[in-house]
Amino acid sequence: EVVIKIAKSNANAATLLHKYQVLQELGESCGIPKALWLGCEGNFHIMVLKCFGPSLVDHFRECGQRFSLDTVTLLAAQLVSQ
Repeated sequence: EVVIKIAKSNANAATLLHKYQVLQELGESCGIPKALWLGCEGNFHIMVLKCFGPSLVDHFRECGQRFSLDTVTLLAAQLVSQ
């Protein structure tokens, strides 16, 4: 499975290119996805990343579309530390 990021504007395309370059430098370190492809299709700039596993949405659905307070707290801590 892959994750696809799409940028429409040139400003966002520059950000996407920078992210791709950083991911290429980091390689497949722990917690870092592998960047598989970067390119253009029409007016869109596209980056394809290797998917780690189930997404947050997948976990949310598995939990009956409710997260416990503990889960929300852990997610918040991870987001803040990124």
